[in-house]
Amino acid sequence: MSIILDFDGSLFNTFLPSPNGIGVKEAYEVAVSQCFGSKALSIYREKGLQNRGPSEVVRWLNGGQLSVELTKELVQIKLDCMMSEIGKIGKDGRIWPPIFPGVAEFLNRLNEVQVPWAILSSGHREFILKTFAVWGLLEPKVFSDDEASRLPEYPVKPNPVLLEMACQELGIPFEPNELVYIGDDLVKDGGLAGNAGAHFGWFLPKGAKVPKVELPAKTFIFEDWRILADLLKRNNGEPFESAHLASLFRK
Repeated sequence: MSIILDFDGSLFNTFLPSPNGIGVKEAYEVAVSQCFGSKALSIYREKGLQNRGPSEVVRWLNGGQLSVELTKELVQIKLDCMMSEIGKIGKDGRIWPPIFPGVAEFLNRLNEVQVPWAILSSGHREFILKTFAVWGLLEPKVFSDDEASRLPEYPVKPNPVLLEMACQELGIPFEPNELVYIGDDLVKDGGLAGNAGAHFGWFLPKGAKVPKVELPAKTFIFEDWRILADLLKRNNGEPFESAHLASLFRK
């Protein structure tokens, strides 16, 4: 089995503002405003583009046309806002961006039992790698929007080509029946896994409401990463396969 993970809102709560009031949402709005103006910012908010990749945002705000230069500018402004915030400590003593409970244990267990894993994110390699370093975690394999933007098709979630391309680039077998994609967004992440025929692990933090919608096939829901870490621990180091997830699937 191989596991591919989303980053923003799944492993780290980057949507929570930093001690200086900067999170993904705020950084994106600064970038959109500077690149396209206040009117475009209103459209950005109205259309709910806050959780879209840079290329998608540019297409929406640029009359349906993708501009590589505008995308690079948007990304750079966004990163400039956020990179210096990584590692800042808030009044509650927590490092920004905060890691979700159990993530570090889960990732360490994956390494211990040698389950191939990587990150597939609409975010940015530089930000992801620095966040992992600040939290003292091993550097992950990453396929981000930075890599996707260099592909001729420029696939975005939930296009299944993105998952296959990521696996090829990262040296992870693309075998849908033994591949799990885990994320927090049912439409983008769940759609990506479902369209590719892979398993989908839907991370819904404790207290979040489960919408009454039809879930993709081969979906399991969990609210705490410690649940998955414990599952790996109970497997006693044996080869981890999709069958071991059976206890998590909703009947």
